[in-house]
Amino acid sequence: MPPTSLESVRLELARILGRRAFPASARDLARELRGHQAPDALVEALERLPRQERYGNVQELAQALIRARETGPEEYA
Repeated sequence: MPPTSLESVRLELARILGRRAFPASARDLARELRGHQAPDALVEALERLPRQERYGNVQELAQALIRARETGPEEYA
């Protein structure tokens, strides 16, 4: 994912996903993003999140994406 702020990631996710997609796993949300023709970089970032985690809203998901980018895949995957 290109460098962006938490706010811009959250807004992009909210624009595409809305509220009805939550709670869900990263895998389910990635599938939803693909169905809405979201940017590949965003979908791929979700696919790298832990499979067992569930996200209750856009804010939680955006925070997880930013945290994963900051810590790197080896520490967060």
